[in-house]
Amino acid sequence: MASWFDLKGTFQTIFKIGKSKTAIDADAPTAPRTFYMPDSTVDLRGGTEGQIISQTGANTIGWLDNYSEALVTGAFNDTGSNITKGQVVYFDGRQGDRPKAFLAQANALITSETTVGLAYETVGTGLDIRIVENGLLKGLNTDVVGWTEGDILWLDAAAAGGITNVRPTGSNYAIEIGILVRKHVNEGVILVRVDTNPKINQLQDVSIPSAPSNGQVLTYNSSTSVWYAATPGSGGSTKYVRGFTFSGALTAGASGVPLVITSSATLDKIKVYGSGVSGSWQFDILKNGSPLYSASISTSAVVSYSSLALATSENDIITCVIATAGSTGTDFSITLELI
Repeated sequence: MASWFDLKGTFQTIFKIGKSKTAIDADAPTAPRTFYMPDSTVDLRGGTEGQIISQTGANTIGWLDNYSEALVTGAFNDTGSNITKGQVVYFDGRQGDRPKAFLAQANALITSETTVGLAYETVGTGLDIRIVENGLLKGLNTDVVGWTEGDILWLDAAAAGGITNVRPTGSNYAIEIGILVRKHVNEGVILVRVDTNPKINQLQDVSIPSAPSNGQVLTYNSSTSVWYAATPGSGGSTKYVRGFTFSGALTAGASGVPLVITSSATLDKIKVYGSGVSGSWQFDILKNGSPLYSASISTSAVVSYSSLALATSENDIITCVIATAGSTGTDFSITLELI
């Protein structure tokens, strides 16, 4: 049995579960089928397949496509100031069940590695905010000199929350923000798709120090399936010159980043330098985890060991470990020369 009504008290509009629009039309009266809000009317025979009726503004309703152009996440503005629509944010910490949002910047790892998207709206500090993680963000000022529709956009290294169409270089982090869809002074559109583009030392099969030395290269060890940093020789008969550095609060057992032998070589020289040294410090050179040589230092000077003739083979892993820690010592460097 069909029935119909409007919200003003006259039954006109047909609702029938399980019937097609054609069947409902056949059952419906000839009076207009409408649905009222105080300032809005929508014809329920309107719309297209898949659309839904939803509030479209204050006291207004209408037909809308039943899909979203963007993935939006709720967060909390904890910056201490406004976050402006279109600024880039990263998450750090939480406020209740919501992540805290801060302005991202490509000049540091901490402000870039958890970049999530663009602010959907302008919101003051201490308030909830919506963040577009993926999809279209409209209503922006994208009329920027040098920008062209289709440009890849990047997180800016110079300005917190900023966007640039120039890929950051050097020590800055290249965080892709999205694509410029429309260039316009107030109706600009960006397709958001954040890609953090990890650096080499963030890859799971790479093991290199946080501050590698100039001239170092990546060498592969098939036994561990890992790439390591190594310094090739600068010429002559030397194949490798490798330094192990220890600094800070040093204790026995501390070790340096391994050196992987890429072709057979002989460990010829070891030089040990220390500063602020008192007491006897012993450093063990290990090959594949087994002792190869021990070097000691007890003064703030350079101690050299030469003509060692210690053989190594391809894929051997050479490490340096503090075997005995003296009374004091702030910085040590151990240099190996292999021929």
